[in-house]
Amino acid sequence: MNVADTDTQIVAGMDGLLEVATMNDTEILVTAVVGMIGIRPTIEAIKAGKDIALANKETLVTAGHIIIPLAKKMGVSILPVDSEHSAIFQSLQGNRHGAVHKILLTASGGPFRGKKSEELMEIKVEDTLNHPNWTMGRKITIDSSTMVNKGLEVIEAKWLFDVDVDRVQVVVQPQSIIHSMVQYVDGAIIAELGTHGTESFAKEYKGTKYCIKLLPIGGLCMMGEDEEATDAPGNFNNKSVWARISVIAAGPVFNFILAFVAAVVLILMIGIDKPVVGAVEQGFPAAEAGLKEGDVITGIGGEKVHIFREISSYNQFHQGETTEITFLRDGVERGVVLTPQFDDSLGYYKFGIGATPNEKATVFESLQYGLYEVKYWIEVTIDSLKMLVTGQIGFDQLSGPVGIVDVVDDSYQQSKAYGAKIVFAQLLYIGILISANLGVMNLLPLPALDGGRLVFLFVEAVRKKRIPPEKEAYVHMVGIALLMLLMVVVMFNDIRRVFF
Repeated sequence: MNVADTDTQIVAGMDGLLEVATMNDTEILVTAVVGMIGIRPTIEAIKAGKDIALANKETLVTAGHIIIPLAKKMGVSILPVDSEHSAIFQSLQGNRHGAVHKILLTASGGPFRGKKSEELMEIKVEDTLNHPNWTMGRKITIDSSTMVNKGLEVIEAKWLFDVDVDRVQVVVQPQSIIHSMVQYVDGAIIAELGTHGTESFAKEYKGTKYCIKLLPIGGLCMMGEDEEATDAPGNFNNKSVWARISVIAAGPVFNFILAFVAAVVLILMIGIDKPVVGAVEQGFPAAEAGLKEGDVITGIGGEKVHIFREISSYNQFHQGETTEITFLRDGVERGVVLTPQFDDSLGYYKFGIGATPNEKATVFESLQYGLYEVKYWIEVTIDSLKMLVTGQIGFDQLSGPVGIVDVVDDSYQQSKAYGAKIVFAQLLYIGILISANLGVMNLLPLPALDGGRLVFLFVEAVRKKRIPPEKEAYVHMVGIALLMLLMVVVMFNDIRRVFF
């Protein structure tokens, strides 16, 4: 079939560009032509009331003083769709313009990064076209390799985001993972990150971008921990050491707060797991020691008991150990010493007592027992870590994201027959576990974790002098490398356990 036999219309030259730019049935114009030729079509599209999706630097570099005032006059939006400026645009969403301290554009440094002046004297065109990170057209590749494009991007950012040029900074980042960053007056830096072509779905809601990526590498909100102290307003490292401690500790603390809120909701739904003996199994130590139904367990192994699961967990972490149990009967506290007995059918040691059904909770009780629930999961996490360190459990029993998804799926499949309420309660239960677990893990005094950063800050508080940032950065870098290795091991375990 020939084009002449269809309704397709072909236009060319400047007249063709102007015709396309002002078509009646379009609302937005993508300006992606190379060079200053994009200026006139963009102006005409703005006059026609069309929003502009801008992927052409030269339009604003050479005519920003015309384009921007005209767009404001006509009430149209100019939306950057090119990588760096689109990243800045996204990082600005939901924040006040007056809160912006500076914009940071990133550059890979191209093929000549690190070369000395005398080496640059011998550069040939083919060397310039050999960009280490990108495969592009000849003009764009040369602009990128020579860093000319970064100068154009600085000018473009000035017009797009209404900032002075001296508030636009270029940072060399060879890996090309960080596209651009925005630093705010409070010292926070919001960055858009991502490996090439991994984003498959994205949606923005109330200034926060949510996305699904092939690889779990994406957005990041940094508070400027690794920067040197400067005179910039709100610079993180200009704050007092206790202010910085409060910021770093806020993450884990809010993990615990989230776990508490979820626990309160769960207890209001399903009731309280009180430590009351509901059954005594004959032939096991509890029956032989005289424990009876209705006895209230108050302590085990010298630790206070508030919920029945604390008894089960203590036994799980102290299999076969002789244990003192205190309990209330008729208002009088008594005590017994029990040695758990091995149950061949279940394959573990047990005391031989069972729980009573959950009791309905008042609002006050839900708050009280919500704290006990969070305390329980914190203690379980710490005890599990102790067993991992002492070799009582192996690394092959650790779970990561894949394992968590599998647990969630199992919980859903097992509870869906009982209705939506039970499904929700099960998922809420898992959420409490994960949130409390994350709070504990982030507070571990290990490099790269919040706990590791807090160690450096507490040392600074004692010494009244900061540890050199470059030395602290080296320590955290090692920590990150080890965490990445652990993630690989955990994911391998998860995949092997779930799929094989």
